[in-house]
Amino acid sequence: MDDIRENVSVLTLLAEVLCLLDMIVNSFAHMISTKPVDRYTRPEFTENGPLAIDSKQAINHIKRKYELENMEIVNKEKEKADKAIAEIEAKCGQKIEECKEEQRQQLMRIEDEHTLLVSIEKVLNLKLLAA
Repeated sequence: MDDIRENVSVLTLLAEVLCLLDMIVNSFAHMISTKPVDRYTRPEFTENGPLAIDSKQAINHIKRKYELENMEIVNKEKEKADKAIAEIEAKCGQKIEECKEEQRQQLMRIEDEHTLLVSIEKVLNLKLLAA
């Protein structure tokens, strides 16, 4: 899975580079087509290619964009996890309160039964003493 993810990220990066190059070519073609011929000047070239295109800068820009998107995804996943944890904690807290209430009601029933048994015992003791 990691290899697939790595390949997908490389392919995504390559697709973004190709789109960027396509945009540059289209932009250049549009500039040439709309500029009068006598005003056209050939771009200066460096050892890395035309001065107007800095491939390292474009690649770094794409890498930064990719890293930001990854951070966004990680942050969204963290938010989902935090939300899920909060929901589970709330459900657990509610269940604890329900259990406490149930235990309190059982204790009250036991106390009532105890009081009743003590009363019955007293009545029986009085009847035994009277007999």
